[in-house]
Amino acid sequence: MIRSLWTAGALGIAVVATLAAAPFWVEKPYTEWNQKEVAKLLSDSPWVRPASVDLDPSTMRAPGGMGGPDGGMRGPGGGMGGPGGPMGGGMPEFNGTVMWRSALSVRQAMYQAAVLSENAAAEALERALLQEPAYHILAVNGLPALGGPGQGRQGMGGPPAGSDGGPMRTREGQPQMSPEQRVEMRKQMEGRQLAATKLIIDGEEASAVRMEMVPAGEGRIALFYFPRNRDLGATVKEAKFETQMGPLKISAKFKPKEMVLAVKSRS
Repeated sequence: MIRSLWTAGALGIAVVATLAAAPFWVEKPYTEWNQKEVAKLLSDSPWVRPASVDLDPSTMRAPGGMGGPDGGMRGPGGGMGGPGGPMGGGMPEFNGTVMWRSALSVRQAMYQAAVLSENAAAEALERALLQEPAYHILAVNGLPALGGPGQGRQGMGGPPAGSDGGPMRTREGQPQMSPEQRVEMRKQMEGRQLAATKLIIDGEEASAVRMEMVPAGEGRIALFYFPRNRDLGATVKEAKFETQMGPLKISAKFKPKEMVLAVKSRS
């Protein structure tokens, strides 16, 4: 009898301890999250994981680095690459995160952040909470802005003029690409990017079908859209995101059980 009482008491203490340690997104409705809590969910939670980065040396070439003119991942003077780029020479640095942007908790946090900051976007974000996303949307956060110092918006129009008034030329003396050529190259690059971007849910692999680059402060966010062939559930053990940007192989692992159980506990 005494042993049974002791066991019951120990279990009760364990339950209380578990409840006390529960994160705010389990305990509180999203309309009660404060700014600090919103910031944490959008930076360090089951839906936002640190990006793991490896270098693929087979992509390194010079000059021009990764992706060619205006490709973003490149060498001298541009993007994430060699000397003169914001990442400096040698191994490019990237300390970003990967966010499951379409997850309900993330969308709730984005809405609450807009409410707390009295942002006009709050109304649209609230309406979006009532809609089930058509895609799994994952975001790579923390990418540097396109182009390096002195480049401005080069590549958005025609070839820039050189000091002699003629078209800007490469180091080899060749004319830079025409606007049409740049558009075609970007289409090809985007196709390769989508093919290299995967979402793997318990071994079932899907390629991204669409991508967007959106400005974010002094940098950019890459959004990748995946078909919802399979949704997350309590029985899913792991979901993994993979992409490659120039020499950087970026990946992140998610634990669906943590994501799903947190949502169910508030329903």
